[in-house]
Amino acid sequence: RNFSDYTISSLGQDNHSRLQVVACNDRYAKELPIVKHDVFLTTAWWTTHITQNIIKKQKAFFGSCYPLIYLIQDFEPCFYNWSARYALAEATYKGDVDTIAIINSKELSDYMLNKGYQFHNKYYFLPKMNNMLKKNWKLRNPKSKKKQLIVYGRPSTDRNLFPIILSALKIWVFKQADISEWTLLSLGEEHKDIDLGNGAVLVSKGKLSLDGYSTILEESSLGLSLMLSPHPSYPPLEMAYFGALTITNKYENKDLSGMHEN
Repeated sequence: RNFSDYTISSLGQDNHSRLQVVACNDRYAKELPIVKHDVFLTTAWWTTHITQNIIKKQKAFFGSCYPLIYLIQDFEPCFYNWSARYALAEATYKGDVDTIAIINSKELSDYMLNKGYQFHNKYYFLPKMNNMLKKNWKLRNPKSKKKQLIVYGRPSTDRNLFPIILSALKIWVFKQADISEWTLLSLGEEHKDIDLGNGAVLVSKGKLSLDGYSTILEESSLGLSLMLSPHPSYPPLEMAYFGALTITNKYENKDLSGMHEN
């Protein structure tokens, strides 16, 4: 419904419609036709790496090009070991194509400035609560807290430090005298429930609807959300704003303790 005015094209199809969606999943030995006034916006290093070369071709063909608009969501080289992928990801921050960087948070923007990355122009935006969460936040009952701890559980995403979360919980469940009265929930990515010892189990809820997530945020008294990255991550902020005492980590210039009393 939102794209009813658009033509759907396949890669390599020289379609002259002003508005079109081009599917690039079938791309072997295919070409992307471009015109003089095409503007490119990328959201991850691998599309940026390709697009920087496309923009160079655009300039060679037509004599001019627009800057690349690059939505930088995190410091992506650190998604990898020191490796070819690390080098390719970092190279997108140092390319010779004029780039307008739109950076996800002031913390990440300051981190990249401290590392010496220069862009043609640079903007950042601050974390903003999802509208559905905000609506439920206004309706919440601050007295509805239970003995319930929630963790941001993403075992397959290294930067969220799931092994450290588990190690910490396995210590805590033996130190907490009333642990049998507590509910421990993992939100984010579905995984098997985990026996922590002393009768405590970390129950995986996976990815929830926004209403379901709001309900759990409202009733939880403790939150644990880690992110080894200069980007602040949204879950610890959401936990804190919904009234959970929240534990998260610092990283270089990132320190969320000044963002909320919780």
